[in-house]
Amino acid sequence: MPPHRCSYHMCKNTSDKKSMFSFPWKDENRLKIWLKNCGNKALANLPPKNLQSRYICIDHIDKKYIRNETGRRKRILKDAVPETFPILLNRPRTPPDLPDFLTPNSDPLREITKTPDIDLKEEDIELIKQQINLPEPLSCILPETPLEQDEKEKVEKEESPKCKRLRTLLGIANGRLMNEKKKNKRLKMKVANIKKMVDLSKHKFRSETSKLLTLMQLRKKKKVWSNEEKQFCLSLYKKSISAYGYMLKMGIVLPSKSTITHWLKDNNEKSSASNVIS
Repeated sequence: MPPHRCSYHMCKNTSDKKSMFSFPWKDENRLKIWLKNCGNKALANLPPKNLQSRYICIDHIDKKYIRNETGRRKRILKDAVPETFPILLNRPRTPPDLPDFLTPNSDPLREITKTPDIDLKEEDIELIKQQINLPEPLSCILPETPLEQDEKEKVEKEESPKCKRLRTLLGIANGRLMNEKKKNKRLKMKVANIKKMVDLSKHKFRSETSKLLTLMQLRKKKKVWSNEEKQFCLSLYKKSISAYGYMLKMGIVLPSKSTITHWLKDNNEKSSASNVIS
């Protein structure tokens, strides 16, 4: 399979040399920012599904969005956004190839006319204006500050009605969750109080087995089974396996069939070992 190529404008990096990240084609707001910042006009008219196979390399993503930067497989955060074109990482604000007079917010024609070596008339200046396409203002070369980018993102989020609707739904869901948590706490407190009210020491049972069975129903989870409980459950299992399974289905607290088979194996091994010794 051939390596993926970076879709960032004027970038020739491939996936065999750099880490690549796919376009967020499912998120409309982030997808617009990605298309705007990458500077590739050919991607603007493509449908979102066709952008699944388009990628941007790690060189165009700020370090604050990168996870596992030192690891082999790098990842980015869900809100990651590529840097705006033509800003690249570790690149100066003004390109070094430009002449000195082509600084941001400067008029190159005025600078040429000021030079003492060149004598131009008004007619020559008009001809130059007609024939030469002057470059666009170079203010776009200056990178935006992170505060300006955050303000733009906030404005875009506030203007979209979908975000407002989602925020309201999230608030309603969080409120319902809090109410359910409070209800669960109240129920747990009620159950704890009921258990405290039930004092089995004062109650008279008909037999020790009935007392043992009732205490088994009130036992805590992950508690070790006592020897009396083991003997009772083993005798009940040996009497009728089907009845034991029916009691488990009815919700009566008993050890599972797997634990009982484990206990039976241990008893058989102990009995065989005692016979060999004797």
